[in-house]
Amino acid sequence: MKLQKQILINAILFPFIILLTMLSSQVKADEKQWVVFRDNIPQEVERINIVLEYAQSGSLFYNASQNNIKTEKIEGGRKKDEYKQQFNLGTTVDGNQYVVMVRDATDMSISSTGSDTLCMAKVLRARKNKKYEVVKEGLLSLHRELMIPLEVSPEQISVPFKKPVAGVLRLNIHRNNGPVYEGRCRTTLDGTLSGSTSVKKAFLNASITCKSSLKPKERLLNLSLKPFDDQMVSASCSGKISGELMLGSAKLVVEKMTSNSSELVLALLGGNLEPVKKQDHALVIAGKPFPTFARVELVKRQLLTLDDLKKKANADGYVVLIFGDFKRAMPGHHGGRLPMQNLSLGETMISDILKKDSKKPIVICFVCQQLSLSDLYEKWIGCEPEFYVLSDFSNPLNIQFVGIGMDQHRYHRPDRGETLRGKLRLKNEKVITVLIDGDGNVVYLNMDAGNALADSLVQINNLMKKGKTRKNTEDKKEKKVQLQ
Repeated sequence: MKLQKQILINAILFPFIILLTMLSSQVKADEKQWVVFRDNIPQEVERINIVLEYAQSGSLFYNASQNNIKTEKIEGGRKKDEYKQQFNLGTTVDGNQYVVMVRDATDMSISSTGSDTLCMAKVLRARKNKKYEVVKEGLLSLHRELMIPLEVSPEQISVPFKKPVAGVLRLNIHRNNGPVYEGRCRTTLDGTLSGSTSVKKAFLNASITCKSSLKPKERLLNLSLKPFDDQMVSASCSGKISGELMLGSAKLVVEKMTSNSSELVLALLGGNLEPVKKQDHALVIAGKPFPTFARVELVKRQLLTLDDLKKKANADGYVVLIFGDFKRAMPGHHGGRLPMQNLSLGETMISDILKKDSKKPIVICFVCQQLSLSDLYEKWIGCEPEFYVLSDFSNPLNIQFVGIGMDQHRYHRPDRGETLRGKLRLKNEKVITVLIDGDGNVVYLNMDAGNALADSLVQINNLMKKGKTRKNTEDKKEKKVQLQ
């Protein structure tokens, strides 16, 4: 009776035990396997999870190269029609071994004078220690790529994808007057591993690529912050997934990533991911101090700062800055039309207009990106010009020196480095005039004086004759308000 009762109990419990076992197995199967990069990050540190997906695309997920590969002699290759040399490419990203056997095309009966630019090639592949099988064989033009399609399982490269990943093994073969063939090998996998999440008024995008190695810690991580508001500044950075990344002011590290690269956990160690507003306006503002700077004077070959120029002008004097390149004679077939950044008046006339009937000390500075060699050597060097010629570039060697007969319309102004215009956020293709008083404050500013340079210079001259400064201008405004 007891035996029958026990059998009955077992019969009732057995299905539940099976169900519990299956559920337990399912839970274990659903548990994520993590590759941990940093295990000492405090719990209170903010973390950001990004789900990643893999998609076939024209982008390169994996890119590895081998250079200066040379053929090895094949043992036993004695007959004339047998292959005698081979490239041993080893195991590639798909887990298979590849060998490319080559022999001279002249070993064959080819009626062609160009047979020395050809070779016979046979591609062999061994799958998981099995015997080699022929993938392709035939004539190959030297210096032309031999392309071998690859199919790689997602598990082999640790990406979340349900289909084999397409790739290509490329071999470029050549020979330099010797029996040995040489080659370059490149393996690529097409695809994009990426994901995004929203953080503090912006999208945080992440993408992962591999170069030479598929090991998790050797992968490259690219991060970008795209604000919802177009008036905010975007930011981006890239580096090893195991290193530290600076995205704007945010210091980020990868704490861990799933073994199949389906999820990434970032830790914010410092700063923040909140976008900052774009600073499109210029830093030079009428009524405000002119930002300090230091630039090389090209004629006298000395470093001058704003403080140096103010001292030369004295407390009751002025500094005039003219951003633009000196006037030059242009070829007649252009009708005399000048580039927008070039001055429409010569330096002597500019100096005369600024100093006319003015008793105040005036320091005139031209801030240039381009100079005429004839001006520099024939007019200024060895003389004492009544003005200064400052390099717009932080590195004065980036100045463009233009010779006689060179056409400026065909002589482009490439980005040659940091400029004072750029630091002050002034437009590049404009002539700009600035009047600064002895205290270093901006009294007058014209952001586009090119079309009416003479008028702008006359205004500056009138302001200097009247002794205009920021301080006395503000005093008059204050008195006017009090009278009202």
